[in-house]
Amino acid sequence: GMFLIGFALKLGADNVWLGLISTIPQFFVVFQFMAARLVERGVSRKWMTVVFSFATPFCWFLIAGIPLLGSRLAASQQIGLLIGIIVLVTIAGQFWVNARSSWIGDLVPAGRRGRFFGYCTFFAGLVGAGFAIMEGWLLDVVRGHGLYAFTALFFFGAIFGLVAASLNIPQPD
Repeated sequence: GMFLIGFALKLGADNVWLGLISTIPQFFVVFQFMAARLVERGVSRKWMTVVFSFATPFCWFLIAGIPLLGSRLAASQQIGLLIGIIVLVTIAGQFWVNARSSWIGDLVPAGRRGRFFGYCTFFAGLVGAGFAIMEGWLLDVVRGHGLYAFTALFFFGAIFGLVAASLNIPQPD
């Protein structure tokens, strides 16, 4: 989130654009219902997880490419493109989270599910807090280096996202 806001500011976003970016997750949470419906219909939860967990980092590659369009697009068009890609990331994330939670929930024995998901949430919070501090420091570093510094961050984030997504492939269905 911090990098997206900093990136949007570098593209020339004002408070209206930033407000729109911050409301995207709330608007597109409805896609969780569609994901649940697909799971209910028998679509493979593993393959929904795999497909949408790969879709997200590919969208980050698209975000990394926005500065490469440079003078071909006006600032408002670049911000609009950024918002459109964030919408795609959010929709993919809604499908990914729903399918993964259902799928992983069945892989964990019933007596351990509460503890498993509790630990997942706890450790994700710890890692997230640590990364938020590091991201704040890194944002101060890249802020003065222009759009291409953000491009590098999104590119590396996409690479790590693809590695993380690939970990779903060898898991049982």
